Amino acid sequence: MLLKSTGKIFAQITCRNRGFDVKYEKGGSKMQMSIGLTFPGSLKDESIISYICKNFSIDLNIIEASFSMSSGWAILKIEGKQEEIKKVFDYLTSKDVQIQKIEQSSEGAPA
Repeated sequence: MLLKSTGKIFAQITCRNRGFDVKYEKGGSKMQMSIGLTFPGSLKDESIISYICKNFSIDLNIIEASFSMSSGWAILKIEGKQEEIKKVFDYLTSKDVQIQKIEQSSEGAPA
């Protein structure tokens, strides 16, 4: 399933680990990427996006989303250290959420 964004931002959430402001060390690789997520219906009662915001040092924007009792999808823009984004992907994979990279950029990379 290919997800396309209309470009409308419905919510902006700043994610921090218990108020700790993320500092990017010299040489650390800060990344920004847009991803599409597909959620199975079995997760309808779990706060997956909220958990990500509370437990990982990333910034997250919900670009577009739709949820029902049987499934759901979301287009997110995430930004943070590559290691933190990998932890988010590992968490989502462990929950059987399908991840599709839509767009990616790294700090200092040409646009």
